[in-house]
Amino acid sequence: MCYTLRDIKLYRNVGLIVLMTLISVGTRGQRIGDKLIGGSAVVINGFVGERLRLSAVNRVFAQDVNRLVEPFRHRDEERCWQTEFWGKWFTSAVLAYKYKNADSLKVMLDKAVTDLVATQSADGYIGNYKPSKLLEQWDIWGRKYCMLGLLHGMMLRRIEKFFWQVHGLLITCLLILLRSIM
Repeated sequence: MCYTLRDIKLYRNVGLIVLMTLISVGTRGQRIGDKLIGGSAVVINGFVGERLRLSAVNRVFAQDVNRLVEPFRHRDEERCWQTEFWGKWFTSAVLAYKYKNADSLKVMLDKAVTDLVATQSADGYIGNYKPSKLLEQWDIWGRKYCMLGLLHGMMLRRIEKFFWQVHGLLITCLLILLRSIM
């Protein structure tokens, strides 16, 4: 039997999903010696602290949420990677917000999630690729960053709503992968 490059990539992606699942199940219940300290537990002053503050103000929170969400509204992409931008930005924004809380920043984060989730299709897909190009080029890469951003939003707001958006994204990816190998 001869495998195409598409087959090999597909099997690799399915294998990675299975491996990640096995790792997450295999580590359940084990004690981990590291301790995660929330960003608000530390304050950095001086030169580095000022650079962090400027980065948050002039880069992270200076972004236009509408511009980040706009590609998700059209679903006409064939090969570019704009979908990763929202997730990477949102993850950074949540961490910056946790470090320096402000009501205006929370409003911006809420708008970003609300606007993104409004683009989710009935089958759970959040992305900007044409239906005929799903799982090609940067589609899964972008979905991954959307999931990570939504997970950060879920942890920030401690509500289940984002869980179901992440769940929808993951199930959609798995179903498409499974259909393509069956």
